[in-house]
Amino acid sequence: MYRRLRIVIWASAIVPLLILEGCSSSDDSGGTASPSGGSSASSQAAVWAESVCAATDGVRTSISDLGKDLNVGPSPAPGALDQVKAQIETQVAAVTASLQELSTAAAGVPTDLPGAEQVKASLDASANTVKASVQTLTQQVQAVTSASSASQALILAGPALVAVQAAAMSAQAFATDVKTVADQASGEVKSAFASAPSCAKLAASPSASSS
Repeated sequence: MYRRLRIVIWASAIVPLLILEGCSSSDDSGGTASPSGGSSASSQAAVWAESVCAATDGVRTSISDLGKDLNVGPSPAPGALDQVKAQIETQVAAVTASLQELSTAAAGVPTDLPGAEQVKASLDASANTVKASVQTLTQQVQAVTSASSASQALILAGPALVAVQAAAMSAQAFATDVKTVADQASGEVKSAFASAPSCAKLAASPSASSS
């Protein structure tokens, strides 16, 4: 039987890890109210909360997309392995870009909003874990892309899969932390996260590119 290296297993292995558990505060009705005061601080809080949650979902999604639709046979046609490597490198670049977007979003905290800096400080600690896991992930996947044959890539895929799973779990933990920190906040910060559409997504599995 023709044995195939199916790098696509990475995605199918990690998607269940990204499903957030126990998020009982994900009711759809809680975020319908717009900021009542209409103040500049309220508007800034709403923009910031939405950007942080959207970027968090982006990190989860880019990690879950890593390895999708990639197949390499044991004797690929000339250039096929290089094409797959290029696809993997593109997907890893997407993970890196989404992490940078998250860092940028978190840094955009409204400095004059009471409690916002405290929320950012809590998220920064968790984000550092995500950054470290993505760095390891990048290194391991780069090793796979350096393989000169499908058989060598198969050997290197083991550690890479472990790194993908670790990154997925850290992304899940960060998404959970965003929800927890937002729930524990008060005033306009709490309202902003409660009403942001992207924050509601964090109680579900990562949004696939098809959604």
